[in-house]
Amino acid sequence: MSLGKMATIKRWQALSSDEYPDPDDNDIPEGSTLHIIDTGEEYVYFNGTWERDLRMITAIKDANL
Repeated sequence: MSLGKMATIKRWQALSSDEYPDPDDNDIPEGSTLHIIDTGEEYVYFNGTWERDLRMITAIKDANL
């Protein structure tokens, strides 16, 4: 198996009152992230939509912190 770069992710920051980056207006590679500054929520762009990123929440729960 060989290692290959698939895409360069992009990172956005916004307020909860802002609109999320629109894939029709932006080139959004899979795995790009959006940080909501005033709520601390994280989203990841996957399969054509912004999904809540639960990776950190899950890791903290699993670590029993």
